Amino acid sequence: MQQFLARANSDPQLGGAQTLWRATVPQLYVDVDREKAKKAGVPIDEVFAALSSTLGTYYVNDFNKYGRTWQVLMSAEPEYRQRPDDIQGLYVRSQKGEMVPLAALVSVRHSSGPDSLDRFNNLPAVKIFGQTAPGVSSGQGIARVEAIAREVLPPDFSFDWGGSSYQEKKSSGASTFALVLAVVMVFLILAAQYESGRCRCACFWHCLSAPSAHSWRSGPRTCSDRSSVRRR
Repeated sequence: MQQFLARANSDPQLGGAQTLWRATVPQLYVDVDREKAKKAGVPIDEVFAALSSTLGTYYVNDFNKYGRTWQVLMSAEPEYRQRPDDIQGLYVRSQKGEMVPLAALVSVRHSSGPDSLDRFNNLPAVKIFGQTAPGVSSGQGIARVEAIAREVLPPDFSFDWGGSSYQEKKSSGASTFALVLAVVMVFLILAAQYESGRCRCACFWHCLSAPSAHSWRSGPRTCSDRSSVRRR
């Protein structure tokens, strides 16, 4: 991923690429020794419930008041869950009714990993934002990003588009079809208005060539004159 971002940011056709995803977010990994918990008679569910309700938040129930539904979440005071060593002060009840220190059943170590990982098309995905350089069209930018992705990403990685880029990829080629359809419609309208095939073809060609010659106003007058001559 870092190689892809480096290539995209150094490409002259692209104005930069970035992502909110980070692979090295500091984390704490809590490993529960299930064998020790079983020997001590402590259910695994009780261990996780004690960890979540003390170090995080634990859902209790809901209640209705003032026309709204409120959640009851249980957590310890901040001063009792500021450091990883605070887990040594936690106890959990065994099946015999004895209080077992949680530090004897779990171990805490520092690690790093992604904070969150979204899914796109039912696959783990990373969202990347970017823009093209000044003077570069969006179509050229899309083609350049796809070329960089094929060169840099491993074979088991795939990529896809979202938002306006997806709509542009999906509608590629539709503009040519719309232009051809518009030309046919103009020809049919002129064919219905003028009865001479020679006149309507000349008018049609003149209308197509008028924008480049900057004489759009002379087209309708020429066709009108020819049609009026034929009617006499």
